[in-house]
Amino acid sequence: MDRKTTIKDQLVSPAIESGDLALIEKTVSIWKTAVEADRAEQDILYWPAKERTEKVRFWVPILVPVLSAIALIATLVIQMRQYQENEQHNQENIKLAAQTAEDNAWREVIKGAQANGREGLFSLSLMKPFLDSPRYQKPAREISISLLGRMADPDAFNILFPEILRRTSWENFNDITKLNSYLFRQSSEAFNEAKKQTAPGVLGSQRDPQDVRNDFNEELGTTQDATIAFMKSHGAEPARANSKLSFNYNVFGSVDLSNLDFSGSTLRGTRFYRCVVKGVNFSGIADYNETDWPETAWWRAGKMDVGLLDYLEKFWAFKPSNKYPGDQTEDTATYQSEVARLRAITRNQ
Repeated sequence: MDRKTTIKDQLVSPAIESGDLALIEKTVSIWKTAVEADRAEQDILYWPAKERTEKVRFWVPILVPVLSAIALIATLVIQMRQYQENEQHNQENIKLAAQTAEDNAWREVIKGAQANGREGLFSLSLMKPFLDSPRYQKPAREISISLLGRMADPDAFNILFPEILRRTSWENFNDITKLNSYLFRQSSEAFNEAKKQTAPGVLGSQRDPQDVRNDFNEELGTTQDATIAFMKSHGAEPARANSKLSFNYNVFGSVDLSNLDFSGSTLRGTRFYRCVVKGVNFSGIADYNETDWPETAWWRAGKMDVGLLDYLEKFWAFKPSNKYPGDQTEDTATYQSEVARLRAITRNQ
């Protein structure tokens, strides 16, 4: 039995039964006070719950929009990720399709490169895009050099060679000197085949070997001029110092090589015919066997490898009867003075 019931039963009810108004008024006042005290206790008892309810009522209008925004952002993030994954997948499919198309085109170019006549020549123009391909750049350049090295057709040669040259640096410069050696060999073979009806290894059918040789020599001249121009225009680049150049079995004929840098290169079988070599750097030559220097005033060079200098003195000494383009050496004394100069420079290197 709670406090209100007890007060009512023990005070209020007896007072009402007695009929005493003063007593009734007093007991009612006591019962009212008890009711208010009980209500106060109930308020105190339920205040924490009420406080929590008020807090919830306060935060709900704030949190609902925030949670909605978070949910929206999460949805957008998921959608963006799905989009990126789909886009990546599409890009991979596009890349795969492009690679497949490139592979098919490459096979056609290789097929054409192995053919003779018009089909072989047509493959030259189709080779150009592959010179910049990340996947086929290297083999395309190698095959192009091989094609150009056996092509006795200056017009067709000039379709592809400028593209090769435009993509040349010290890193792949030896491709150009390799082409020089290929053309030199083809020219020599055409010369040796002068009495036959055809020249071997030529993109074409029956031709006069002398005409074939003339075409190879024209292409050789183009390659030679490009080699010299590149060495002059790129000689100051730092990459030149680290380049291991090979001029093996190249030919330089009737050209001005003044002040070029051949240092540290190999010159096996290289032919310098009637060249001007004033100021040229021939120091540190790794291989000079079988080099030819007809009518070239090599003693006018700027620097000379000591072994090469001995070789030249032994096999290509000055001859008053020869004509040396661009040189005024008229007697043995002048020649010996220049050789002494080179030896002095060699000792001080």
